[in-house]
Amino acid sequence: SYPIEILLSEIPGGLFCASLMIEQVGENYEKASTGAPILPLFRIDHQPPAVTTGDNAPPFQKDGPSWKIVEGKIGL
Repeated sequence: SYPIEILLSEIPGGLFCASLMIEQVGENYEKASTGAPILPLFRIDHQPPAVTTGDNAPPFQKDGPSWKIVEGKIGL
């Protein structure tokens, strides 16, 4: 098991995006132009997410880890 924090935010305007990202405490990440860290997506394979036409998705680390499903456990 892992402790998690979940942040939800909404900005009016008709676009919606949801992403689950992972930030490892103490890790240094590349920064976006806003100064926010560019985090890896949570995923269970190495396939990139589908391309979207909206510009509301946050930047993400392209070479982030893939989690493996282990019988009875979840881990890297």
